[in-house]
Amino acid sequence: MKRKLMLRYLIFLVGIFLMGLGISMNVKSGLGTTPISCVPLLLSKILPFSFGTMAFFFSIFFIFIEWLILRKDFKKEHYSQLIVTPFFGFFIDFGMFLLRDINLETYMEKMLILLLACLLIALGIYFQVIAKVLINSAEGLVYVIAEKTKIRFGNVKIMFDSSLVVLGIIISLLAFGKIQDIGEGTIIVAIALGSLVKVYKKIFDWIGIDWLYK
Repeated sequence: MKRKLMLRYLIFLVGIFLMGLGISMNVKSGLGTTPISCVPLLLSKILPFSFGTMAFFFSIFFIFIEWLILRKDFKKEHYSQLIVTPFFGFFIDFGMFLLRDINLETYMEKMLILLLACLLIALGIYFQVIAKVLINSAEGLVYVIAEKTKIRFGNVKIMFDSSLVVLGIIISLLAFGKIQDIGEGTIIVAIALGSLVKVYKKIFDWIGIDWLYK
């Protein structure tokens, strides 16, 4: 049983790595980053911190908002999200480091990298879900809001991501005088991830993963 639990933690860690690498690829495409990372990316270009560091700070901010909403109902399992945030920030910076020498010239090259980014991010999300051990702070905040407002999780997720994109646009216009790092890639990722996660679910259901929980 302990071995399976350790394996699930490893799967979760791999999921965080794939998500961080995918987000880095998304940025490298130059077509716009993910809704969840657009604000940290923009802030990293304004403040003297790396993209991954700002993603870490932003994740901590999400946990703080959870605490403000829950207060006395903020339980020990919510604190476990703090374990995820350093890994998430580190893997984003590590991905940016790995991709530092890649230069994309044509639009087709950028779209191919964007597609690969979508595949990696979706697989990373799916691995985090099937691990059933921890949850990242962004999803945790969406869960909390959904529970408190009694609005369906999917609808809250759409509103949450849309709000981050709007905030990113505002920061971009104020800081650079134009919309930066938010583009067609942002929309494509937002639309594609849900469908890709469903595809991965069908694949792994066919392979069979029930043994992870027995």
